[in-house]
Formats: sequence, C-alpha cells, structure tokens
Amino acid sequence: MVSTGPRYFSADELEKFKGEDGSPTYIVFKGKVYDITGSQLWVDGMHMNIHHSREKLEETIKGAPHGEEVLSRFPVVGEYKDEGEEEPSTGPTRAPEPVSTPAVQAIQETGAPKGSGQPTNTHNNRDACICSKCPSYPLLCGGELLYCSSEVGKSRCDIKAMGCICTACPIYSGFGLSGLYFCDKDVVGREGVVMRKEGSREEDWFYQDVAEIKRVAYSGRSTVVSMGTKRRPLNLEDLHFMPAQVHRIPRLLEEPVKTEIVIGPKSRKPFRVSTPVLISGMSYGAVSKEVIRVISCAAPELKMAFNSGEGGVIPEQLDGRGYLIVQFSTGRFGITDEILKSGAAVEIRFGQGAYPGKGSYLPAEKITPEIAKIRGLKPGEAAYSPAHHMDMKTPREIKRKVEWLKNLTGGVPIGAKIGCGNVEEDVRILVECGVDYIALDGFGGATGATNTYVRENVGIPVIAALPKARRVLEELSARKEVTIIAGGGLRTSADFAKCLALGADAVYTATAALIAINCEQYRICHTGLCPTGVTAHDPSLTQLLDVAEGVRRLKNFIRVTTFEIANLTRIVGKNDVRDLDAGDLTSMSRDLSEITGVGWLGSRTG
Repeated sequence: MVSTGPRYFSADELEKFKGEDGSPTYIVFKGKVYDITGSQLWVDGMHMNIHHSREKLEETIKGAPHGEEVLSRFPVVGEYKDEGEEEPSTGPTRAPEPVSTPAVQAIQETGAPKGSGQPTNTHNNRDACICSKCPSYPLLCGGELLYCSSEVGKSRCDIKAMGCICTACPIYSGFGLSGLYFCDKDVVGREGVVMRKEGSREEDWFYQDVAEIKRVAYSGRSTVVSMGTKRRPLNLEDLHFMPAQVHRIPRLLEEPVKTEIVIGPKSRKPFRVSTPVLISGMSYGAVSKEVIRVISCAAPELKMAFNSGEGGVIPEQLDGRGYLIVQFSTGRFGITDEILKSGAAVEIRFGQGAYPGKGSYLPAEKITPEIAKIRGLKPGEAAYSPAHHMDMKTPREIKRKVEWLKNLTGGVPIGAKIGCGNVEEDVRILVECGVDYIALDGFGGATGATNTYVRENVGIPVIAALPKARRVLEELSARKEVTIIAGGGLRTSADFAKCLALGADAVYTATAALIAINCEQYRICHTGLCPTGVTAHDPSLTQLLDVAEGVRRLKNFIRVTTFEIANLTRIVGKNDVRDLDAGDLTSMSRDLSEITGVGWLGSRTG
C-alpha cells in the first residue's frame, strides 16, 4: 500500500513553528525534527527555558551527555533539509512490509474471515500489529498497540496525522477492517458515530459543534440532550456584593436575618415558606420515584416549597402537600380538579428556559407502565406537551383561566412560569390577568430531554430578565403584590442571593438539588440509564439512591445555602433577604452593568 513519506523541513519553515509566546515548538537533532510543543526540557539537571531560541536549545542538547536520551521522549515529526538540498525525488514511499512472524503467518493462513469484526487483544495480534512503525505513532505513549481492537481503542495521547499505514497491516486485511487512524477514533453520541477524538488542547465547543453535525448527518434526526447548556453568555460571577464597613455597618453573625418569604401576598391564601430557595418542577418520569420521595420528605421539614413538574401528582408527593406547588402544564398530564386542590399554589406553565416556545418531551424508553398510567399514555408511548395551552391563547382566555383556578382552589396563589424572551410584554399581560406570582426561567435552565439546537440558541438569561420584570412591576405599581421567582442555571448561594438583589423574591433550583441528592452530572437523563438512580426507572439503578441519605443531603444543602444567603445579607448591612437590591452589587463588566442596572466598578459613581 502507498502512504506519504517523511516530511522534510527547511530552516525557514522551522522558524514559523512557534507557540503563542514565541517559543520554538520543533527542534532538530541528528537530522530529525522533534516536536516539543508546550514542553519543558531538563538536560543533565539543567532546566532549558522554553523561551530560548531553537538554535540555543539544539546547541545545548548536542553538547549534553544525555541530550539524545532526553529527546527520545518526544515524537519525531520529520527530517531536516539543509538549505539548497533537494528533497528526495523517489516519490512517495511505500508503507513498510509487514514482518514475517509466526503471528502474521497464522493470521494470513488461518486468520479470521474477511469482515469478521474487530480483533481481540491477543499476543498473536499484538505481535502482528505494525502501529509502532506508523509515522503518526504517538511516541509519548510508547507501548500502545492494536488500536483497532475494541479492547484497546484510542490512544491516550494526541495524534498528529502524518500518514497512516493501517491498510498495510495483516490485522487490517485479516479482519476486513475499514477506515484509518484507529488510534485517533472515538464513539460519539447514542447514534454510535465514529469520529476523530477530541484533542487535549482543542476547544470543547468547537469539537461539540463538529460532533453535532456528524450525529445529525448520521441519524437524520435532531439530537436530544439532557440538563442545561454549559454556555454562560452573561455571568453572575461578574457581579460582586459591596460589603458594609463604615458608611453602613455589617451585621454580626449573632444578629438574626429574616429568610421567610410569602408567595402571592395578596392572594386569599398566601403561601409562606422559611427559605427563598424553592425546588423547581421535576416530574415523576423525568426523575425517579426515589427523587420524588426525597424532595417530598425534606420539604415539610424545611418548610420549603417544591414543584410537582408536569407529570401529574403521585401519592408520594402528597406527603408534602402543605408545600406543594402543582404545575398546570400544556400537556395537562394527570391533572384533575382534586389534584389542583391539593396544592399550596398552582403554577400555569407556559414555557421553561431549556426550550421556551417549544413543547416538552419525555422519551418512550422512560415511560414505564406506572408512568404511562399517571400520564394517561400507553406503555412505551413518548410524552409530548404542545408548545402552548389550547385554551389560553389570548389575554382574555388567560385571565378567565386564572380566575377559574382561584375559585377552584379556594384562593391559593396562582402563578405563571415562562421562558425568558419578550419579558416586559409577557409580564405586563400576566399581571393584568391577575396572577399572584411569575416564575422567570432563563437561558441555561435544565431539563430531562430537549433538542440541542433549541437549548443552545433560544431565550435570554434570567440575569437580564429580572431587571426588565422588576421595571414593569414598578410601572404597574404591582411590585409588592406579585412575587417574582428566578430560575435557570442557578446553583450556589451566591447565585441565589444575587438574583434576590436583582429583583427576585425567591429562586427556583433543580439541578443543584439533584446534585445534592445523588446526581453526578453524567448528563444522560433522557436515556433512562442514569448510573446514580436520579433519572432512571430500572430497579437495578434506582436502588443506588438511598432515600434516607438523599433526604439528609438535600436538607443540608438547603439549610447551608439559606444560611449563606442570610450571611451575605449581613455582610451588606441588612437583616432581611427581601431588602437586598441592586445597590448592594457592583458589576465587574460594563456591558453587564448596562443590562442589569447595577453600578459598574469603573464608573465614578459605581
């Protein structure tokens, strides 16, 4: 088989290969070109500063007793050509002929039939393998062989593609393999797409974009993903609290801070909770019954509100009925008048941050017979919710539904959850329709299953939505009447407290609660294969989630984060979390300052 020969470098070419700091990435020794990218050389106890010139490095290594031994750890990427020297004119070189060994003869004479699949990692196959003779072989991972075996797979090292001799290997022909660069291949996504593995210095977003294109091209379908985006177009970390010192005195740790909040203060039955941290909607189906039990047990002990999610209400959730918010979603799964009456509040879900403007989806593989019964589906039938409520398409229809829910439930707070988009107009209409609270779910919010193209490109962060909502409420003189709940990618006590300062009365969190319970962010919620039992329904997996231990951990998380919010309130000199405002913050970013209305650190008055 024909492959490319060695690459020849001239002195001028080598000068072009430098790192961002100007340091050489290639050096020459005994006519061979070595790749030292990002490395630091130690020669006979002397550290070679990477900022030395190429010539200086070469001179030092040449004069050192063990210079050649040091360089043997680095990959050879080509040969050096002196000025004026012509490159060999023999044309492309042929790949080395496989050596004739008993192992090779065994494969050739009695080996596997053509097309029989991948070879096993046996002594004979390793003896016949010619990977180490390949110009692309990763010398830094010397000893690796038989990448084409599923028992070995990709290299631990980055691969520089400088020619591949796979097709000359007796293993390749003996097993009827296809493709090249097995050392650099990975399996991506549930579709099983085989493609180049991600490089150690490659930007993850770039690799994921390439993988997304391949997955769509391979399957002919939009990809389904779990959890929220990892992107942060606006970052709460760029907001800092301004500590009280002399102008205002910080509060002592012993001084109490009020953390209680009231949801729907003007409703007939205001909903009082002890912490501004609420558990967002997670339905049975999206999460396991064990998670439902953990949250339902912890909520009444903490006097903390939790949301049922859109999958109906199961008996386990009624254990915390005094703190249960029943979600009234577009799919209306499992919703009856009695279920609505069981809640301390009812939330009309118009949308959410992970897929605003789009209906929700629970894959068929997660629909057990019990979940199907609760949702009114056939076993194994996927659950789809429409993008909007069929009976609430105008402000008049929304107002009528809000009034109906208030009368049905005896006056508990009726709220609305929206994905963040045209926040001002949405909030204005909802206030005029008489809702008692509005939950803003921003870009970055998580879910059990959605499409990548929606999750990564639709909606705005809650950090930008909160100031808009606050201004509308102030214009309508409704700031003290309508409760604002912020959600969407919020994880820590600092995130929560900053949202309170930006205008929220409470915050929703879901992913952080799951992590506290047992989640380890495998991010495969939509598959039903969660190895922590958090989003699985297979008993062999759900048994891995200890309910009692989950309750203990969740209670710890909520108590500690509530304490930290209270302490941040003390630090700015206040004694009630409801008194936090934008004046308690400063922005490290000018752009974020303009978006949020928080003073910029660089301004004269900030």
